[in-house]
Amino acid sequence: MTRLLFGLVIVALWGSVSAQRTPFADVSPCHWATESLAGIAGTPEVDVEQARTSTYLAENAFRQVLEGLKCGDLGWSAGFMSGTPEGTVSNGELQSYTLAVASVTLAGDSGSLDYSLTAVIDGGEVVRAGVAELVFAGKRWRVRYDSLAALGLPLFP
Repeated sequence: MTRLLFGLVIVALWGSVSAQRTPFADVSPCHWATESLAGIAGTPEVDVEQARTSTYLAENAFRQVLEGLKCGDLGWSAGFMSGTPEGTVSNGELQSYTLAVASVTLAGDSGSLDYSLTAVIDGGEVVRAGVAELVFAGKRWRVRYDSLAALGLPLFP
């Protein structure tokens, strides 16, 4: 109820907003405040060196891939992936997930993320562990698609 009230106040103050994206790379397309944030936010400045050395931002790239899939928006997820094959379509629906990151290693413009993932896909629970390969490009960390496809999940055919 509080979220709804906050959202209504923001929209009332700033007017109706038609944008579907915000300049904040970690606000998923189905977040309750996406439209309001798009209306009031400016374009944030990115300190590239700080972003390149941030294990938080590297881990967040993986989370945003999953958030986009949870929203049913492969386009959102693709913005956080590198090397996604042309015409890729997710063959499953991600209802929920739990991501546990054991470690993040960054070196220059590449890195890796050691993790375990528990996901509910098409109503069934799936557990996987692996290493996601990362690349720094376009002022942000991205997850290499082939390292996700190695999981054998219908989300990454």
